[in-house]
Amino acid sequence: MLDHREAGIPLRRQAVLFRTSHHSDLLEIELGRRNIPFIKYGGLKFLEAAHVKDVLAILRWAENPRDGVAAFRVLQLLPGIGPATARAVLAQLSGEAFAAGALARFSPPAAATLFWPGLCSVIGRLRDTNTPWQGQIGLVRD
Repeated sequence: MLDHREAGIPLRRQAVLFRTSHHSDLLEIELGRRNIPFIKYGGLKFLEAAHVKDVLAILRWAENPRDGVAAFRVLQLLPGIGPATARAVLAQLSGEAFAAGALARFSPPAAATLFWPGLCSVIGRLRDTNTPWQGQIGLVRD
């Protein structure tokens, strides 16, 4: 694409066709990395897909416990946790200076009780500096 642009073909005159939307994921990531503007027709951009945003939110929250936007999104992934409960969790975490064990001390609603220990474990393991970055996505997926 850049070679074509250097040869005088503007980016807006170039196109890449894919049979299915998900085949363009790697190209979209590379274009974004190189700050090359693009428009995608026929589906969501890779980084705009909800499941990708969810994974990134978990990683962002683990990296920065004070990231309220990421935490708010992650907490609402669990059944039984809506905006009010997510705000309550964030208030408790804030009151405890976002300490590592503060999340585990929160009593989740009954519908989230089964999933709460897993969330606490994942966040704790992601915050552990011994967890290699290559294994973090697999940990979040599990």
